[in-house]
Amino acid sequence: MKKAFTFHSPVIRHAARIADEAIWEKSLELFDNKQYLASFYTLLDYLNPDVRAKHGNASGSEFSVPHGSIVVNIRIEGEQLTVTAPFLAMPEKGKVPFMRQLASLNDDLIMPQIVLEDDRLNFVFGCPLAMAHPHKLYNAIRQICLFGDKWDDEFVTKFGATRLYEPKITPYDSATVEKAIEIIRQSAAECLEAVSWFEGKRDFQNVWGAISITLFKIFHAVVPQGQLLNDLVKALDYHFRDDISPADMMKAGRAAIEKLGAMSVEQLAPELYSVETLISDKDNATLANIQEALEERAKKARKSFESKDHLNCAMSILYTLYKIWYDKLVPDDVNAVMTDALKRSSAVDFETAAEILLTAIENIVEGDLTVEGGAGTGFGFDMAAYMKNVQDMMASFFGGGTKK
Repeated sequence: MKKAFTFHSPVIRHAARIADEAIWEKSLELFDNKQYLASFYTLLDYLNPDVRAKHGNASGSEFSVPHGSIVVNIRIEGEQLTVTAPFLAMPEKGKVPFMRQLASLNDDLIMPQIVLEDDRLNFVFGCPLAMAHPHKLYNAIRQICLFGDKWDDEFVTKFGATRLYEPKITPYDSATVEKAIEIIRQSAAECLEAVSWFEGKRDFQNVWGAISITLFKIFHAVVPQGQLLNDLVKALDYHFRDDISPADMMKAGRAAIEKLGAMSVEQLAPELYSVETLISDKDNATLANIQEALEERAKKARKSFESKDHLNCAMSILYTLYKIWYDKLVPDDVNAVMTDALKRSSAVDFETAAEILLTAIENIVEGDLTVEGGAGTGFGFDMAAYMKNVQDMMASFFGGGTKK
């Protein structure tokens, strides 16, 4: 492997967007002033400015908001607020292991719970409006959205459970499906070539890095959904575990990439779609957040570059930038710099790639958000619309931890 990894622009606009922090602060202020209903409405505006008009009733007392493969129902009766989400109907077979895993899931929930009633499972959370502090309500809704959207696919696939809500999805058109599958296969093949090359050099640190970068790339470029998303998250989570040997970790990572690259069109196409969401699984990032994340990486990368260790310089920056995208919603001006640098360093020799990438992250740290390429971001759509809509296994090299 003598060239940096290929960059791929996302095939669609991601549904997630950076929320307006001024609206969040207003919700907090209203709650502190005991204007509880107004605080709640403002929190909805923070989650999505379209929620009240698009998904609420005329009196503003009921809201039914889709999030991925579930729908979140919010109801206000007098001074009481209730949040529910239909989840699953019990499977006909395997109820004992199903309920055992469901009980484990309930243990992981902090405020909402999954409640069984007449063979129907629903997420439930409720409290008086006067106790619905924005932080509390945000976290309750977020858990319902993220747990529900993830685990229904898992339980349907593994146990044969039935969804209580049929998600409203927009499948990718045929050209986009074709492009997404091309990205998956090309990325998998490129990764396996890199893994073999690094293994031959007994450079296991970069074996680990190549697998990580590839998984992050696919999340960013393909925006997978359904069980494919769950399987990729599992592969990445396993890749960051600290209770298994590095050899087993990398063996599993290679197997996950091989499996992904071998998947047929019939297996991949049903998992390639866009869907409306209420809340992101990623936190907002600010320029200051990203500068803090990049500052130490830039210093280490500069040392590698000056010692002519261009490969490790480039690999460490590639990992860091793709991981930022995986973890955070990035402001569009920073996003443009990242995209431009990754596009210009795509599939070029490591010395050239290292210089481009190092310049980009040093510029971000210094607050210079000039797009060096001068030819846009490389996205096939309007960037402003796009942005709207690890445990540290290799600290000496990569820095940072796993998502969540």
